[in-house]
Amino acid sequence: MRDNDWDILVRSLQRQNCILFVGPDIRLTEGGRASACPDCLLAEFLVSDMGETWNETCSLPSVAFRYLQKFSRDDLQVRVEDFVRKYEPEAEYLAILNDLAALPFYLVITSLYDSVLQKAFTAQDKEPVVDSYDFRGGTPANLDIGTVMRPLIYQLHGAPGSQGHMVLTEQDLIDFLIAIVSKNPPLPPSIAAELQKPARSMLFIGFGIKHWYLRVLLHVLRAANPDSRSFALEAFDDVAPVIRDQMVFFYKSGHKLEIFDENVSSFAQELRRRFELLGGFKPQETAPSAFPGGDPPKIFLSYASEDEEFVAKVSDGLRKAGMNPWMDKDGGLAGGDTWNQVIHAEISHSDYFLSFQSQAMLNKTFSYVNTELALAKERQLQVRAPSRYLIPVQIGDSKSLHDLKDLQATRLHDPTDVRELVSLISRDYQRRRRT
Repeated sequence: MRDNDWDILVRSLQRQNCILFVGPDIRLTEGGRASACPDCLLAEFLVSDMGETWNETCSLPSVAFRYLQKFSRDDLQVRVEDFVRKYEPEAEYLAILNDLAALPFYLVITSLYDSVLQKAFTAQDKEPVVDSYDFRGGTPANLDIGTVMRPLIYQLHGAPGSQGHMVLTEQDLIDFLIAIVSKNPPLPPSIAAELQKPARSMLFIGFGIKHWYLRVLLHVLRAANPDSRSFALEAFDDVAPVIRDQMVFFYKSGHKLEIFDENVSSFAQELRRRFELLGGFKPQETAPSAFPGGDPPKIFLSYASEDEEFVAKVSDGLRKAGMNPWMDKDGGLAGGDTWNQVIHAEISHSDYFLSFQSQAMLNKTFSYVNTELALAKERQLQVRAPSRYLIPVQIGDSKSLHDLKDLQATRLHDPTDVRELVSLISRDYQRRRRT
């Protein structure tokens, strides 16, 4: 990688704007044993259990399919769970995950089945939250997107104990792709929305993007045109040069994804070194004192496009006060289904909804802000009095919308002076947490 590539990746980490993808195609030392990856060891374990001779060219999906044909789904599930429970990671593999866990990733998407990644984050004094996708299940409950200290680890291929819904065989893989593409079941809205944000950068470590089905997966998950560059480490030992070049061009031109065939262990060490050299992760100083013992409130900012500059200054003031505001210009909305998905997820996870009232807002007979307001009014019904949720904010001498006349409003003349608004939200938020 060039210094410029390192700089972009480290900057993304500093902004806590990078999503980590981890898969089983992790190559260890140069010329090292390919079967050191967890999936290869699992495949070798199943081959031995069938009384067959291990061949390193055998993939886990093909081996799992043969095992299923020879025995049953229950047998396959039990043996996989036995392997995961007893699995002892190699020292170098564990070191890679420890280096990655030391970095400020708030969301990790993995196709691994084991719990080594979770243990790596725990070893860094973090409290990971683990959940998984069930490609044969119903509509999943929504999830809170993680934080640096409480990262969300989402197991895309399922997890042991998931009642046979792990992605193991080739047929499972096909069914999994059909489920993802058809959104039946969909991913949790919060994760889908996070992946759709063009401003997000992604780092793929051994995720297996050289496989054809991951082209489909990435195309579906990353529908919006990215604004940021992403990076992937992938071993191409068994890929013809012409195929590799086509693959690199596909990802670079379509997804701004740079692919490097480098040693993963050395890369993880160097990334951690460069990040720590620039000061490492520095949590906001104001948030802990303003909201001790918990996360700051998430605040959705709804406004007419004509008021964007005013609201952006308000957003800066709220963030400096230790709060977590969200406005669409930061979220990178693209439109259509992506727009709806992002907006629904952000409102459903917000603690407060600020509706900025102005003459421009009053003139919006047909506008998406009306949809946002309708969603906020539905969420308002879930809030027990005297707690607040939907707060009208009158810009200057403007009036409020008629259907908000029963809600107490606050007035802002100077967007850089948000002390009254901060005080209002802080008092209400602290009262909520005492009840």
